[in-house]
Amino acid sequence: MLIALLWGSHVQPSLQYILPQSVFTSPELPVDGENTLKEEEFNEPVAFAANVPEYFSQYADDTVVRVFLDSREEKGVLMNELSGYNLDVWKDEGDEIDVRIHRDGLPRLEREGWKFTVVISNVTETLLRSVSHEHEREHEREHEREHEHEHFHNGADNDNSDDADPAFTPSPFSSYDRFFSDYQRLESFNTWMRLQASLFPDLSELFSLGTSSEGRTIMALRLHGHRSRQIPVNEKRPAIVVFAGVHAREWIANPTVVYAAQRLMSSYDSDPQSRRLLDSFDWIFVPVVNVDGYEYTWTNDRLWRKNRQSFNYSSCVGIDLDHNFDFAFDYSKRARNPCSEMYQGKYAFEAPEAAALAKLLSETLPNSGYYTAGLIDVHSYSQSVLWPYASSCDIVPRDEENFEELAIGMVKELHSVHHHVYMYGQACTSAGIYSEFEETGTALDWSYELAGVKWPYVVKLRDTGNYGFLLPAHHIIPTAEEFYAMLRYYGDFISQF
Repeated sequence: MLIALLWGSHVQPSLQYILPQSVFTSPELPVDGENTLKEEEFNEPVAFAANVPEYFSQYADDTVVRVFLDSREEKGVLMNELSGYNLDVWKDEGDEIDVRIHRDGLPRLEREGWKFTVVISNVTETLLRSVSHEHEREHEREHEREHEHEHFHNGADNDNSDDADPAFTPSPFSSYDRFFSDYQRLESFNTWMRLQASLFPDLSELFSLGTSSEGRTIMALRLHGHRSRQIPVNEKRPAIVVFAGVHAREWIANPTVVYAAQRLMSSYDSDPQSRRLLDSFDWIFVPVVNVDGYEYTWTNDRLWRKNRQSFNYSSCVGIDLDHNFDFAFDYSKRARNPCSEMYQGKYAFEAPEAAALAKLLSETLPNSGYYTAGLIDVHSYSQSVLWPYASSCDIVPRDEENFEELAIGMVKELHSVHHHVYMYGQACTSAGIYSEFEETGTALDWSYELAGVKWPYVVKLRDTGNYGFLLPAHHIIPTAEEFYAMLRYYGDFISQF
Protein backbone atom coordinates (compact mmCIF):
# COMPACT_ATOMS: atom_id res chain seq x y z
CA MET A 1 0.00 0.00 0.00
CA LEU A 2 1.39 3.38 -0.94
CA ILE A 3 2.03 5.53 2.12
CA ALA A 4 1.33 9.26 1.97
CA LEU A 5 2.56 11.77 4.55
CA LEU A 6 1.08 15.14 3.64
CA TRP A 7 1.29 18.59 5.15
CA GLY A 8 -1.01 21.58 4.72
CA SER A 9 -1.43 23.23 1.35
CA HIS A 10 1.02 20.87 -0.34
CA VAL A 11 -1.50 18.03 -0.49
CA GLN A 12 -1.79 17.02 -4.13
CA PRO A 13 -5.01 15.76 -5.75
CA SER A 14 -2.96 12.84 -7.06
CA LEU A 15 0.64 11.77 -6.93
CA GLN A 16 1.29 13.38 -10.30
CA TYR A 17 3.78 16.24 -10.25
CA ILE A 18 2.08 19.41 -11.47
CA LEU A 19 4.53 22.27 -11.88
CA PRO A 20 3.30 25.73 -10.82
CA GLN A 21 2.61 28.22 -13.62
CA SER A 22 5.29 30.54 -12.27
CA VAL A 23 7.90 27.87 -12.93
CA PHE A 24 6.72 26.26 -16.14
CA THR A 25 4.21 27.13 -18.79
CA SER A 26 1.83 24.43 -19.92
CA PRO A 27 -0.04 24.68 -23.22
CA GLU A 28 -3.81 24.62 -23.23
CA LEU A 29 -4.19 20.88 -23.58
CA PRO A 30 -6.75 18.44 -22.21
CA VAL A 31 -5.48 16.54 -19.19
CA ASP A 32 -7.51 13.37 -19.51
CA GLY A 33 -4.39 11.28 -20.01
CA GLU A 34 -2.16 13.01 -17.48
CA ASN A 35 -2.66 10.51 -14.69
CA THR A 36 -2.51 7.32 -16.72
CA LEU A 37 -0.09 5.68 -14.30
CA LYS A 38 -2.66 4.81 -11.68
CA GLU A 39 -1.95 4.53 -7.99
CA GLU A 40 -3.77 1.19 -8.01
CA GLU A 41 -0.87 -0.28 -9.98
CA PHE A 42 1.16 -0.19 -6.78
CA ASN A 43 -1.36 -2.41 -5.06
CA GLU A 44 -1.27 -5.19 -7.63
CA PRO A 45 0.72 -8.31 -6.67
CA VAL A 46 4.27 -8.25 -7.95
CA ALA A 47 5.29 -11.18 -10.16
CA PHE A 48 8.59 -12.00 -8.48
CA ALA A 49 11.05 -13.75 -10.76
CA ALA A 50 13.09 -16.55 -9.27
CA ASN A 51 16.35 -15.41 -10.84
CA VAL A 52 16.40 -11.67 -10.17
CA PRO A 53 19.86 -10.33 -9.23
CA GLU A 54 20.82 -10.52 -5.57
CA TYR A 55 21.84 -6.86 -5.54
CA PHE A 56 18.17 -5.85 -5.74
CA SER A 57 17.94 -6.53 -2.02
CA GLN A 58 20.11 -3.48 -1.25
CA TYR A 59 17.06 -1.26 -1.82
CA ALA A 60 14.74 -3.26 0.46
CA ASP A 61 14.40 -0.50 3.05
CA ASP A 62 14.49 2.45 0.65
CA THR A 63 11.66 4.81 -0.21
CA VAL A 64 11.39 7.82 -2.51
CA VAL A 65 9.98 10.97 -0.96
CA ARG A 66 8.95 14.25 -2.52
CA VAL A 67 10.00 17.24 -0.42
CA PHE A 68 8.10 20.52 -0.88
CA LEU A 69 10.08 23.75 -0.53
CA ASP A 70 9.01 27.28 0.33
CA SER A 71 12.12 29.34 -0.39
CA ARG A 72 15.48 29.48 -2.08
CA GLU A 73 17.22 29.34 1.29
CA GLU A 74 15.27 26.26 2.33
CA LYS A 75 16.24 24.48 -0.86
CA GLY A 76 19.88 25.38 -0.34
CA VAL A 77 19.83 23.88 3.15
CA LEU A 78 18.20 20.69 1.91
CA MET A 79 20.50 20.25 -1.10
CA ASN A 80 23.61 20.77 1.00
CA GLU A 81 22.34 18.26 3.52
CA LEU A 82 21.55 15.71 0.81
CA SER A 83 24.99 16.21 -0.72
CA GLY A 84 26.67 15.82 2.65
CA TYR A 85 24.96 12.50 3.28
CA ASN A 86 25.42 11.34 -0.34
CA LEU A 87 21.70 10.75 -0.66
CA ASP A 88 20.26 10.06 -4.07
CA VAL A 89 18.31 12.92 -5.68
CA TRP A 90 15.97 11.52 -8.32
CA LYS A 91 14.29 14.69 -9.53
CA ASP A 92 14.84 18.38 -8.83
CA GLU A 93 12.25 20.50 -10.59
CA GLY A 94 10.18 23.42 -9.49
CA ASP A 95 9.92 23.74 -5.73
CA GLU A 96 9.88 20.00 -5.17
CA ILE A 97 12.65 17.43 -4.90
CA ASP A 98 12.34 13.64 -5.15
CA VAL A 99 15.00 11.83 -3.13
CA ARG A 100 15.66 8.17 -2.32
CA ILE A 101 16.12 7.69 1.40
CA HIS A 102 16.25 4.83 3.90
CA ARG A 103 12.87 4.55 5.59
CA ASP A 104 14.52 5.09 8.97
CA GLY A 105 15.24 8.64 7.81
CA LEU A 106 11.56 9.55 7.50
CA PRO A 107 11.14 10.42 11.20
CA ARG A 108 14.14 12.73 10.96
CA LEU A 109 12.59 14.59 8.01
CA GLU A 110 9.43 14.99 10.03
CA ARG A 111 11.25 16.15 13.17
CA GLU A 112 13.17 18.76 11.20
CA GLY A 113 9.95 20.16 9.80
CA TRP A 114 10.32 19.23 6.14
CA LYS A 115 7.06 18.96 4.22
CA PHE A 116 7.06 15.77 2.16
CA THR A 117 5.07 12.87 0.80
CA VAL A 118 6.16 9.33 -0.03
CA VAL A 119 5.85 8.68 -3.77
CA ILE A 120 7.46 5.21 -3.85
CA SER A 121 7.05 3.35 -0.60
CA ASN A 122 9.16 0.30 -1.49
CA VAL A 123 11.92 0.75 -4.07
CA THR A 124 12.69 -2.97 -4.33
CA GLU A 125 9.07 -3.85 -5.04
CA THR A 126 8.85 -1.16 -7.72
CA LEU A 127 12.14 -2.34 -9.19
CA LEU A 128 10.91 -5.92 -9.39
CA ARG A 129 7.73 -4.74 -11.03
CA SER A 130 9.79 -3.01 -13.72
CA VAL A 131 12.20 -5.86 -14.53
CA SER A 132 10.75 -9.19 -13.38
CA HIS A 133 9.33 -9.86 -16.84
CA GLU A 134 12.75 -9.14 -18.28
CA HIS A 135 14.52 -11.71 -16.11
CA GLU A 136 11.88 -14.36 -16.63
CA ARG A 137 12.40 -14.09 -20.38
CA GLU A 138 16.19 -13.80 -20.36
CA HIS A 139 16.84 -17.44 -21.25
CA GLU A 140 14.21 -17.32 -23.99
CA ARG A 141 15.74 -14.18 -25.47
CA GLU A 142 19.24 -15.67 -25.45
CA HIS A 143 17.86 -18.50 -27.57
CA GLU A 144 16.20 -15.98 -29.89
CA ARG A 145 19.47 -14.08 -30.36
CA GLU A 146 21.23 -17.24 -31.50
CA HIS A 147 18.80 -17.55 -34.39
CA GLU A 148 18.23 -13.86 -35.05
CA HIS A 149 20.71 -13.54 -37.92
CA GLU A 150 19.11 -16.44 -39.76
CA HIS A 151 15.65 -15.10 -38.94
CA PHE A 152 16.28 -11.72 -40.53
CA HIS A 153 17.87 -13.11 -43.68
CA ASN A 154 15.55 -15.99 -44.55
CA GLY A 155 12.60 -13.71 -45.38
CA ALA A 156 10.52 -14.61 -42.33
CA ASP A 157 9.86 -10.96 -41.60
CA ASN A 158 9.97 -9.66 -45.15
CA ASP A 159 6.57 -8.64 -46.44
CA ASN A 160 7.81 -9.27 -49.99
CA SER A 161 8.97 -12.85 -49.39
CA ASP A 162 7.46 -15.59 -51.50
CA ASP A 163 5.36 -17.06 -48.70
CA ALA A 164 4.12 -13.72 -47.34
CA ASP A 165 0.37 -13.29 -47.08
CA PRO A 166 -0.45 -10.51 -49.58
CA ALA A 167 -3.46 -9.49 -47.49
CA PHE A 168 -1.36 -9.03 -44.35
CA THR A 169 -0.10 -5.53 -43.52
CA PRO A 170 2.55 -5.74 -40.80
CA SER A 171 2.90 -3.23 -38.02
CA PRO A 172 5.88 -0.85 -38.33
CA PHE A 173 7.78 -3.24 -36.07
CA SER A 174 6.59 -6.70 -37.04
CA SER A 175 10.25 -7.80 -36.94
CA TYR A 176 11.22 -5.88 -33.83
CA ASP A 177 8.32 -5.98 -31.38
CA ARG A 178 10.18 -8.35 -29.11
CA PHE A 179 13.23 -6.05 -29.06
CA PHE A 180 11.10 -3.26 -27.57
CA SER A 181 9.09 -5.50 -25.24
CA ASP A 182 11.91 -5.50 -22.68
CA TYR A 183 14.90 -3.42 -21.68
CA GLN A 184 18.13 -4.49 -23.37
CA ARG A 185 21.78 -4.86 -22.43
CA LEU A 186 24.45 -2.66 -24.01
CA GLU A 187 25.62 -5.37 -26.40
CA SER A 188 22.05 -5.79 -27.65
CA PHE A 189 21.95 -2.12 -28.63
CA ASN A 190 25.31 -2.43 -30.39
CA THR A 191 24.15 -5.57 -32.20
CA TRP A 192 20.98 -3.77 -33.24
CA MET A 193 22.99 -0.88 -34.73
CA ARG A 194 25.25 -3.26 -36.63
CA LEU A 195 22.18 -5.01 -37.99
CA GLN A 196 20.58 -1.75 -39.16
CA ALA A 197 23.78 -0.68 -40.88
CA SER A 198 23.79 -3.98 -42.78
CA LEU A 199 20.07 -3.92 -43.64
CA PHE A 200 20.05 -0.28 -44.79
CA PRO A 201 23.55 0.28 -46.22
CA ASP A 202 22.39 3.15 -48.46
CA LEU A 203 20.82 5.06 -45.56
CA SER A 204 23.04 4.36 -42.58
CA GLU A 205 26.53 3.87 -41.29
CA LEU A 206 27.94 2.86 -37.95
CA PHE A 207 30.79 4.68 -36.24
CA SER A 208 32.45 5.11 -32.85
CA LEU A 209 32.48 8.32 -30.83
CA GLY A 210 35.39 7.06 -28.76
CA THR A 211 35.95 4.89 -25.72
CA SER A 212 34.79 5.08 -22.13
CA SER A 213 36.89 5.24 -18.99
CA GLU A 214 36.73 1.43 -18.80
CA GLY A 215 37.54 0.98 -22.48
CA ARG A 216 34.10 0.28 -23.94
CA THR A 217 33.23 1.68 -27.36
CA ILE A 218 30.53 4.37 -27.59
CA MET A 219 28.63 3.49 -30.77
CA ALA A 220 26.55 5.80 -32.96
CA LEU A 221 24.37 5.30 -36.02
CA ARG A 222 24.28 7.97 -38.73
CA LEU A 223 21.26 8.12 -41.05
CA HIS A 224 21.01 10.13 -44.26
CA GLY A 225 18.81 10.22 -47.34
CA HIS A 226 19.87 9.85 -50.94
CA ARG A 227 19.52 13.56 -51.73
CA SER A 228 21.77 14.55 -48.83
CA ARG A 229 24.64 12.91 -50.68
CA GLN A 230 24.16 15.30 -53.59
CA ILE A 231 25.24 18.33 -51.56
CA PRO A 232 28.51 19.72 -53.00
CA VAL A 233 31.66 18.52 -51.30
CA ASN A 234 32.59 22.03 -50.15
CA GLU A 235 29.25 22.47 -48.34
CA LYS A 236 28.45 20.95 -44.97
CA ARG A 237 25.16 19.21 -44.33
CA PRO A 238 23.12 20.09 -41.24
CA ALA A 239 22.89 17.27 -38.70
CA ILE A 240 20.55 16.49 -35.83
CA VAL A 241 22.14 14.57 -32.97
CA VAL A 242 19.87 12.52 -30.70
CA PHE A 243 21.53 10.90 -27.71
CA ALA A 244 20.50 9.11 -24.52
CA GLY A 245 21.98 7.28 -21.59
CA VAL A 246 24.09 10.11 -20.21
CA HIS A 247 22.71 9.05 -16.83
CA ALA A 248 22.99 5.28 -16.56
CA ARG A 249 19.78 4.51 -14.68
CA GLU A 250 17.41 6.31 -17.08
CA TRP A 251 16.61 3.12 -18.97
CA ILE A 252 13.53 4.33 -20.83
CA ALA A 253 15.65 6.80 -22.82
CA ASN A 254 17.81 4.17 -24.57
CA PRO A 255 15.14 2.12 -26.41
CA THR A 256 13.24 5.33 -27.16
CA VAL A 257 16.16 6.63 -29.22
CA VAL A 258 16.58 3.26 -30.94
CA TYR A 259 12.88 3.14 -31.79
CA ALA A 260 12.96 6.60 -33.36
CA ALA A 261 15.97 5.72 -35.51
CA GLN A 262 14.33 2.51 -36.70
CA ARG A 263 11.03 4.18 -37.57
CA LEU A 264 12.72 7.00 -39.46
CA MET A 265 14.98 4.70 -41.43
CA SER A 266 12.48 1.95 -42.24
CA SER A 267 9.86 4.40 -43.55
CA TYR A 268 12.17 6.30 -45.92
CA ASP A 269 10.71 4.72 -49.07
CA SER A 270 7.08 4.74 -47.95
CA ASP A 271 6.58 7.98 -46.01
CA PRO A 272 7.14 11.39 -47.64
CA GLN A 273 7.85 13.10 -44.32
CA SER A 274 10.54 10.57 -43.37
CA ARG A 275 12.09 10.95 -46.81
CA ARG A 276 12.08 14.73 -46.48
CA LEU A 277 13.68 14.60 -43.02
CA LEU A 278 16.44 12.21 -44.07
CA ASP A 279 17.10 14.14 -47.27
CA SER A 280 17.31 17.42 -45.33
CA PHE A 281 19.53 16.31 -42.44
CA ASP A 282 22.08 13.81 -41.33
CA TRP A 283 20.64 12.14 -38.21
CA ILE A 284 23.06 10.79 -35.62
CA PHE A 285 21.64 8.52 -32.93
CA VAL A 286 23.65 7.57 -29.84
CA PRO A 287 21.53 5.18 -27.73
CA VAL A 288 23.99 4.87 -24.82
CA VAL A 289 26.58 7.54 -24.02
CA ASN A 290 27.41 6.30 -20.53
CA VAL A 291 28.26 2.76 -21.60
CA ASP A 292 30.12 1.74 -18.42
CA GLY A 293 27.48 3.09 -16.10
CA TYR A 294 24.70 1.45 -18.09
CA GLU A 295 26.32 -1.98 -17.87
CA TYR A 296 26.85 -1.42 -14.15
CA THR A 297 23.11 -0.88 -13.70
CA TRP A 298 22.59 -4.40 -15.02
CA THR A 299 25.26 -6.11 -12.95
CA ASN A 300 25.66 -4.21 -9.68
CA ASP A 301 23.38 -1.24 -9.03
CA ARG A 302 20.21 -0.56 -11.01
CA LEU A 303 20.11 3.02 -9.69
CA TRP A 304 23.67 4.02 -10.58
CA ARG A 305 23.79 7.46 -12.27
CA LYS A 306 27.40 8.44 -13.07
CA ASN A 307 30.07 6.92 -15.26
CA ARG A 308 32.55 4.45 -13.71
CA GLN A 309 35.69 6.56 -13.79
CA SER A 310 38.35 5.99 -11.13
CA PHE A 311 40.39 8.80 -9.55
CA ASN A 312 43.80 9.08 -7.96
CA TYR A 313 42.31 11.46 -5.40
CA SER A 314 39.41 9.34 -4.12
CA SER A 315 38.39 5.74 -3.59
CA CYS A 316 34.90 6.60 -4.90
CA VAL A 317 34.19 6.43 -8.61
CA GLY A 318 32.13 8.24 -11.20
CA ILE A 319 31.36 11.64 -12.73
CA ASP A 320 27.94 13.03 -13.57
CA LEU A 321 28.53 13.33 -17.32
CA ASP A 322 25.78 15.87 -17.92
CA HIS A 323 27.59 18.40 -15.72
CA ASN A 324 31.14 17.87 -16.97
CA PHE A 325 30.95 20.31 -19.90
CA ASP A 326 32.93 23.52 -20.16
CA PHE A 327 30.24 26.15 -19.82
CA ALA A 328 29.39 27.62 -16.41
CA PHE A 329 31.43 24.79 -14.95
CA ASP A 330 31.69 25.78 -11.30
CA TYR A 331 33.28 23.34 -8.90
CA SER A 332 32.10 25.42 -5.94
CA LYS A 333 28.40 25.27 -6.81
CA ARG A 334 27.97 21.53 -7.09
CA ALA A 335 28.80 18.46 -5.03
CA ARG A 336 32.57 18.35 -4.52
CA ASN A 337 32.52 14.92 -2.94
CA PRO A 338 33.41 12.22 -5.52
CA CYS A 339 31.13 9.84 -3.61
CA SER A 340 28.09 11.99 -4.43
CA GLU A 341 25.77 11.03 -7.29
CA MET A 342 25.95 14.69 -8.35
CA TYR A 343 29.75 14.91 -8.56
CA GLN A 344 30.68 16.85 -11.71
CA GLY A 345 34.42 16.22 -11.65
CA LYS A 346 37.32 18.50 -10.79
CA TYR A 347 37.50 20.03 -14.26
CA ALA A 348 35.48 20.13 -17.46
CA PHE A 349 35.77 17.14 -19.80
CA GLU A 350 37.54 15.10 -17.16
CA ALA A 351 35.21 12.28 -18.23
CA PRO A 352 36.20 10.74 -21.60
CA GLU A 353 32.55 10.14 -22.47
CA ALA A 354 31.74 13.85 -22.11
CA ALA A 355 34.80 14.74 -24.17
CA ALA A 356 33.79 12.29 -26.92
CA LEU A 357 30.27 13.70 -27.08
CA ALA A 358 31.63 17.25 -27.20
CA LYS A 359 33.86 16.33 -30.13
CA LEU A 360 30.88 14.91 -31.99
CA LEU A 361 28.87 18.08 -31.45
CA SER A 362 31.57 20.66 -32.10
CA GLU A 363 33.74 19.13 -34.80
CA THR A 364 33.04 17.20 -37.93
CA LEU A 365 34.23 13.63 -37.90
CA PRO A 366 36.75 12.72 -40.61
CA ASN A 367 35.13 13.18 -44.03
CA SER A 368 31.67 13.51 -42.49
CA GLY A 369 30.91 16.93 -43.96
CA TYR A 370 28.20 17.93 -41.50
CA TYR A 371 27.62 20.49 -38.77
CA THR A 372 25.31 20.04 -35.78
CA ALA A 373 22.17 22.12 -36.26
CA GLY A 374 19.93 20.35 -33.75
CA LEU A 375 20.35 18.35 -30.58
CA ILE A 376 17.97 16.30 -28.45
CA ASP A 377 19.39 15.10 -25.12
CA VAL A 378 16.98 12.41 -23.92
CA HIS A 379 16.49 11.81 -20.19
CA SER A 380 13.91 10.67 -17.67
CA TYR A 381 11.87 11.41 -15.75
CA SER A 382 9.35 14.32 -15.40
CA GLN A 383 7.76 14.70 -18.87
CA SER A 384 9.23 18.02 -19.90
CA VAL A 385 10.84 19.80 -22.85
CA LEU A 386 13.61 22.26 -21.94
CA TRP A 387 15.80 24.74 -23.79
CA PRO A 388 18.90 26.77 -22.69
CA TYR A 389 20.01 28.07 -20.35
CA ALA A 390 20.14 25.66 -17.43
CA SER A 391 22.84 27.47 -15.48
CA SER A 392 21.01 30.75 -14.94
CA CYS A 393 17.72 32.43 -15.76
CA ASP A 394 19.60 35.72 -15.92
CA ILE A 395 20.91 34.72 -19.35
CA VAL A 396 18.28 35.06 -22.06
CA PRO A 397 18.86 32.82 -25.09
CA ARG A 398 19.22 34.62 -28.40
CA ASP A 399 16.35 32.64 -29.92
CA GLU A 400 13.99 32.65 -26.96
CA GLU A 401 10.77 33.17 -28.92
CA ASN A 402 11.65 30.47 -31.44
CA PHE A 403 12.64 28.09 -28.64
CA GLU A 404 9.28 28.57 -26.99
CA GLU A 405 7.30 28.28 -30.22
CA LEU A 406 9.05 25.03 -31.10
CA ALA A 407 8.66 23.64 -27.58
CA ILE A 408 4.91 24.29 -27.65
CA GLY A 409 4.65 22.30 -30.86
CA MET A 410 6.81 19.52 -29.42
CA VAL A 411 4.66 19.05 -26.32
CA LYS A 412 1.51 19.09 -28.45
CA GLU A 413 2.93 16.30 -30.59
CA LEU A 414 3.92 14.34 -27.48
CA HIS A 415 0.40 14.75 -26.13
CA SER A 416 -1.30 13.84 -29.41
CA VAL A 417 -0.19 10.19 -29.33
CA HIS A 418 -1.26 8.87 -25.92
CA HIS A 419 -2.55 12.05 -24.23
CA HIS A 420 0.33 12.41 -21.79
CA VAL A 421 0.95 15.98 -20.72
CA TYR A 422 4.51 17.30 -21.03
CA MET A 423 5.60 20.63 -19.58
CA TYR A 424 7.93 23.07 -21.32
CA GLY A 425 10.20 25.91 -20.29
CA GLN A 426 13.71 27.25 -20.02
CA ALA A 427 15.90 24.67 -18.31
CA CYS A 428 16.86 26.99 -15.45
CA THR A 429 13.22 27.16 -14.37
CA SER A 430 12.97 23.38 -14.22
CA ALA A 431 15.32 23.41 -11.24
CA GLY A 432 13.28 26.14 -9.63
CA ILE A 433 14.33 28.38 -6.80
CA TYR A 434 17.91 27.20 -6.40
CA SER A 435 18.76 26.08 -9.90
CA GLU A 436 22.43 27.02 -10.02
CA PHE A 437 23.28 24.39 -7.40
CA GLU A 438 22.23 21.67 -9.78
CA GLU A 439 22.68 22.91 -13.31
CA THR A 440 26.30 23.93 -13.86
CA GLY A 441 28.39 22.54 -16.71
CA THR A 442 25.52 21.08 -18.74
CA ALA A 443 25.75 19.67 -22.25
CA LEU A 444 22.67 21.73 -23.13
CA ASP A 445 24.25 25.09 -22.34
CA TRP A 446 27.68 24.19 -23.69
CA SER A 447 26.31 23.01 -27.05
CA TYR A 448 24.29 26.21 -27.51
CA GLU A 449 26.84 28.73 -26.31
CA LEU A 450 30.18 27.24 -27.37
CA ALA A 451 29.51 24.54 -29.99
CA GLY A 452 27.19 26.62 -32.15
CA VAL A 453 24.22 24.24 -32.00
CA LYS A 454 21.22 26.41 -32.84
CA TRP A 455 18.41 24.15 -31.60
CA PRO A 456 19.43 22.17 -28.48
CA TYR A 457 16.77 20.70 -26.19
CA VAL A 458 16.56 18.34 -23.26
CA VAL A 459 13.53 16.05 -23.38
CA LYS A 460 12.65 14.22 -20.18
CA LEU A 461 10.41 11.24 -20.80
CA ARG A 462 7.84 9.42 -18.68
CA ASP A 463 6.80 9.38 -15.96
CA THR A 464 6.13 12.05 -13.32
CA GLY A 465 7.14 10.01 -10.28
CA ASN A 466 4.97 6.95 -9.71
CA TYR A 467 7.80 4.78 -11.02
CA GLY A 468 10.55 7.33 -11.62
CA PHE A 469 13.58 5.60 -13.14
CA LEU A 470 11.91 2.20 -12.74
CA LEU A 471 9.30 2.52 -15.47
CA PRO A 472 7.96 -0.95 -16.39
CA ALA A 473 8.91 -2.30 -19.80
CA HIS A 474 5.37 -2.20 -21.18
CA HIS A 475 5.75 1.60 -21.31
CA ILE A 476 8.68 1.42 -23.77
CA ILE A 477 6.72 1.43 -27.02
CA PRO A 478 4.08 4.01 -25.98
CA THR A 479 6.81 6.35 -24.72
CA ALA A 480 8.85 5.85 -27.88
CA GLU A 481 5.81 6.50 -30.08
CA GLU A 482 5.28 9.85 -28.37
CA PHE A 483 8.92 10.77 -28.80
CA TYR A 484 9.00 9.77 -32.46
CA ALA A 485 6.01 11.99 -33.27
CA MET A 486 7.73 14.86 -31.48
CA LEU A 487 11.04 14.26 -33.27
CA ARG A 488 9.43 14.45 -36.71
CA TYR A 489 7.81 17.76 -35.81
CA TYR A 490 11.13 19.04 -34.47
CA GLY A 491 12.94 18.17 -37.70
CA ASP A 492 10.32 19.81 -39.89
CA PHE A 493 10.36 22.97 -37.78
CA ILE A 494 14.10 23.58 -37.80
CA SER A 495 14.35 22.77 -41.52
CA GLN A 496 12.64 26.12 -42.12
CA PHE A 497 15.62 28.05 -40.73
